[in-house]
Amino acid sequence: IDKMLANAKVCEIMFHKIEKEKYICKICELRLEKQETLISKNGYSNLINHLNGKVHKDEWYEIYKDTINKNRIEQSNGNKINFETVKASPLAVQIYRCINYIITNHLPVATVEKNTFKELTESKYPQTRKTMNKYILNLFRYLTEEITKKLPNKFGIVLDGWSDGASNHMVAFFATFPHQVGCTSFLLGINVLNNITNQSGQNHIDSLSNVLARYQKDLNCVTFLVADNTNVNPYIANQLNVPFVGCASHKLNLAVRKFLSDFEPIISKVDKVMKSLESNNIAGHLKETQGILNQPLLRPIRRNATRWSSTHSMLTRYLVLENTLRHERMALIHQSMLNVYEVNQVKAILQVLDNLEHANKSLQEDGKTLDYVRTLFDMTIDKFGHLSAAFAHYLQLKPTNHFEYAVVAVLRNQERRLTPQQKLPIHRFLIEELIVTNNSNIADNDTLDSTLNHEDNFIAQVEETNKRQKMDDSILEKSKYVPLYHIVPTSNCCERLFSHARLEKQYNRLSLSHRMFEARMMLNANKALWNPLIIDKLLVRESHNINQSEEIDNDSNEVEITFEFGEPLQDCPDVSDEDFDLVLSANDLII
Repeated sequence: IDKMLANAKVCEIMFHKIEKEKYICKICELRLEKQETLISKNGYSNLINHLNGKVHKDEWYEIYKDTINKNRIEQSNGNKINFETVKASPLAVQIYRCINYIITNHLPVATVEKNTFKELTESKYPQTRKTMNKYILNLFRYLTEEITKKLPNKFGIVLDGWSDGASNHMVAFFATFPHQVGCTSFLLGINVLNNITNQSGQNHIDSLSNVLARYQKDLNCVTFLVADNTNVNPYIANQLNVPFVGCASHKLNLAVRKFLSDFEPIISKVDKVMKSLESNNIAGHLKETQGILNQPLLRPIRRNATRWSSTHSMLTRYLVLENTLRHERMALIHQSMLNVYEVNQVKAILQVLDNLEHANKSLQEDGKTLDYVRTLFDMTIDKFGHLSAAFAHYLQLKPTNHFEYAVVAVLRNQERRLTPQQKLPIHRFLIEELIVTNNSNIADNDTLDSTLNHEDNFIAQVEETNKRQKMDDSILEKSKYVPLYHIVPTSNCCERLFSHARLEKQYNRLSLSHRMFEARMMLNANKALWNPLIIDKLLVRESHNINQSEEIDNDSNEVEITFEFGEPLQDCPDVSDEDFDLVLSANDLII
């Protein structure tokens, strides 16, 4: 990694390419152009000289190395690690593959003992359920140590709750904080509430305090809270004396469900038709009719009470099946079908839901910030607010929400427009040492152009408008605040985690201990923190501790010392974090 790559690769990592010959520095957001020189005909010298200047001379190479490291580690998320370039022992590589396969596919640990699994992996070092459980728990301890080192003194918390099928209500806690030019988040833990009948705010605060204690942190380290828009979550934020950010996806979900409630009679009628199509008799007629008309075999779709996107899928499927349902062989349901007026209403509803579905999916993407969400919601109100007052009620920024207004202004480089009262909620994000370049040529004519050029692509309009709301790049005033990209607008990371949790806590695995369940979920959510090299180091540390324990037992029977697996890596004199080129065999380790 210390060997520098070509200038083109360095510029690809450190700059955003906006046009053919124009780039933006990821650190200072300065626009630069490629310029050919006598030495370099490719034009990258101008960009490299910018990095080597006085401003970035001491920081850009560290960012470059961390980005290379992160790219290598993140390849492990899809079983795409290049084991030829990772110098780890064959045993560590095999253990990594087994754990990653089990965790990713939510399989029981006993899978490693099955003959079909052994044949599939062509294992040279067969593992047992007991040893795999040991490796998973040891990695869990390692993650706790590693997150403790990486977690800063100030960070935000994203939380959400979930109930499994064994009468347990769990709360997941993610920590999010700025890291160089981006944002980093870790899953801190999934804690079971002490009293499931008491899901009060104080019970959640106690649970958060217990999780933070693992990482030698307390509640004073929390700077903001992101959660669903329920009554208990703002109470938690008030008790912690931190700003509260309501989940944008939850707000959109509430607005759309309220909008659809005005069309409940038609939606219920479609749901009734779909329900009748699930009966054996009518389902058989539907299959025969689709075969006669040479149509694909499509099944009916029912709506889900908690997800409005299922209503969108149900109405879409009804319009696809409508011509098939009007066939003479489907006479049993002709009386319950929609008339022409109701079909036109369904088409009008779908025109709105199509745009809202794209908006909902855009909120699921990583990297979205509060200023993007504010642009999305404002344009949603402008475009669909006349259809229902619910859009303005749930999506409009409240005048008393000074924190979100201030964060959006900072992200749009408009912090100079904030009043002292609006700056107060983000005072905790001020940079201690400020270097501000005065510029008297700053104009205030950066009003939003409401003209939309692309009527057919709602999300493209949102992204274009969000870019236009940024102030001119020629402004030289440096922000007084740390980068606020880590203030995420949604708690979707918790929702994705619970999707995996439902597969872990299946009906036939409800007896899985919470410690093992949390360990598996931590490894799944924090995959960027562990790889074959980490497992190799842990194996060597375990072997080193066992050898030391045996030597002490041979020297004196009166002295009794216990070496735990969770000791720091630097306690092992034979292991180096920077240069680890050991190649071990199975005979070198005592397992």
